[in-house]
Amino acid sequence: MLVLLPGLDGTGLLFSPLLEQLEPNIATQIITYPPRDNLSYVGLIELVRKQLPSPTPFVLLGESFSGPIAVAIAANAPTNLRGVILCASFVSNPHPRMRMFKRILRYLPFKKIPIGVIEKFGFGNYSNRDLRALLTLALSELSDETMVARLQEIIEIDVSRDLEEIKLPLLYIQAKQDRLVPSSALKRIKKIQPEIEVAQIEGPHFLLQTRPELVTEKLIAFSNRLEDKISH
Repeated sequence: MLVLLPGLDGTGLLFSPLLEQLEPNIATQIITYPPRDNLSYVGLIELVRKQLPSPTPFVLLGESFSGPIAVAIAANAPTNLRGVILCASFVSNPHPRMRMFKRILRYLPFKKIPIGVIEKFGFGNYSNRDLRALLTLALSELSDETMVARLQEIIEIDVSRDLEEIKLPLLYIQAKQDRLVPSSALKRIKKIQPEIEVAQIEGPHFLLQTRPELVTEKLIAFSNRLEDKISH
């Protein structure tokens, strides 16, 4: 089973393009986050841990915002966790300069940011009408307060020590045209876990939405390698 942890919106709605490709190849479970509760990373980690499948063996995928959650759980892994996938993600603040804006984030009217701006940075040249509608729906579920709280959590997060503790197979899926999470985020991860497998895919930050076919190939290949290791 593949357990999916969503990006900043927390709704899981943006996984639909990937699900269309995965099924029936891989069974999936999506864990979502309360759209109106300003849970910290610590709170979200506990929320996710309580919903993990048992005793079914599973792989945990953390997309973007959820990468630190996946890492923290894998550091103290349940016995049925077989591997971890980080997609366009990070283990510490990917933009250290964001710290100077932490206090003013609460005053920014995120709901008034044109959807086209978010679309440009997230989807790049791969956007279309369906993806735009999906993004609009997902963001409509999220309050400004929750958006601010999650951005502030990103500024402070650092699960580097948790990453050091992981003994499971790791895969990082990197968007080659990512305009939101820089390549330095992967460099930090590789410095801590030099054996991590890296799959680069041409595309923007929202890889699971814009390049689901290619991502699915990487996920299936990773899952097959895990099964081979277990069988041997």
